[in-house]
Amino acid sequence: MQTTSWQGEVENVSRRHSHNKRRSHAQRRCNRAEWWKKQEASAHPYEVRHATHQKHVHGLKAVDTHLDLVDISITLPGYISLHDVVELKEAAYVLDDLVGGNSHFKFKLQKWDGR
Repeated sequence: MQTTSWQGEVENVSRRHSHNKRRSHAQRRCNRAEWWKKQEASAHPYEVRHATHQKHVHGLKAVDTHLDLVDISITLPGYISLHDVVELKEAAYVLDDLVGGNSHFKFKLQKWDGR
């Protein structure tokens, strides 16, 4: 009659478990790499999740604006100011100081409802 030690079985199970775990992680890593290669080779390398698409794209409503972008001077920071002031001072301005025919900076007010 052959006897086996209890500790030997535990060590064997533990070794088998760690081997399976390593193989599983390696297989997942390989599958992910394969999936990314396939995605990058396709015409649409990034696919948006359905919930994200529903939240940000599908539920959008068109906003009608009467803004002619051809007449606006645009630069990297967002606008070009048209002033001929030699010395600018730092101050808090009210809207009438910035916008209108008599304003110091000659900005044009573009009304927007915030949508």
